[in-house]
Amino acid sequence: IALRRSSRWRTVVPRGLQVGALMTFAIALLAVPVILLGFDDFFVQFHSVFFSGDTWRFSTTDTLLRLYPEAFWQDTSQLTAGIVGLQAVIVSVLATWWLRRLRAEGIAP
Repeated sequence: IALRRSSRWRTVVPRGLQVGALMTFAIALLAVPVILLGFDDFFVQFHSVFFSGDTWRFSTTDTLLRLYPEAFWQDTSQLTAGIVGLQAVIVSVLATWWLRRLRAEGIAP
């Protein structure tokens, strides 16, 4: 709301949203084949970012793995990538609409 009052920053917000949404969509689009084709490698690499060594690995008899098996994490990661991609498309469409409206008002180039 504060940026709307400033003519200097008025077009920066929708452009930033549009670029950010397109980049997010591209990353989500790249993540889907990685998740579908090589989930095991993706899973190990994801955990190596947050944990050192094998501290994140559990025994196959652990309750945690029985409650949340690998299929759960595969489905969750696919769903997350899909939701993030959908949100990116929605934000991009809204930002494009916002920029067109500003251009129609003669505010944006």
